[in-house]
Amino acid sequence: MGEGRPSTAYMLSLVGLVFQIVGGIMVVFMASYWNWGWYGWYGHMGGYMMAGMPFSPAYWINISILFLIIVVSLGIVGLMWMNSKNIERVRTGSILVLVASLVAFPTMWGFFVGSILMLIGSLMGLTWKPEST
Repeated sequence: MGEGRPSTAYMLSLVGLVFQIVGGIMVVFMASYWNWGWYGWYGHMGGYMMAGMPFSPAYWINISILFLIIVVSLGIVGLMWMNSKNIERVRTGSILVLVASLVAFPTMWGFFVGSILMLIGSLMGLTWKPEST
C-alpha cells in the first residue's frame, strides 16, 4: 500500500472482514451443533425438524451459509477494489464493503465489531480523496 491509496479505510475493512469470517464460521458451527449435537438428529422430535423445512435448524444453517458466502464475497471484491489508486474503483469497492457490513449486521457476525469496522472503513473509503502532488 503506497501513497495515493486509502490505506486506513482498507485496513479497517480488512480487520472487519476477518472478524466477519471468524464470527460467521462460529455461527455455522454453533447452528450445526445445535442441530446435530447433544441429542443427535433424532433427539429433536417433530416433522418440522426435518432438513430443509421452513424454520428447521437445517434451514437456518443453510441460510447462514448462504449469507456468509455473500458477505465474504462482497467483502473480498470490495477490498480488492478499495486497494486501488483509481477513485472510481475505491468508491465502488467501498460501496460493496458497506453492503457487506449492512448484510452482516443483523446476523451478529464479527461480533458486531466486524460490521462496525467495515462500516467505518467503507465510509472512509467513500470520502477519500487522493493526495494532490
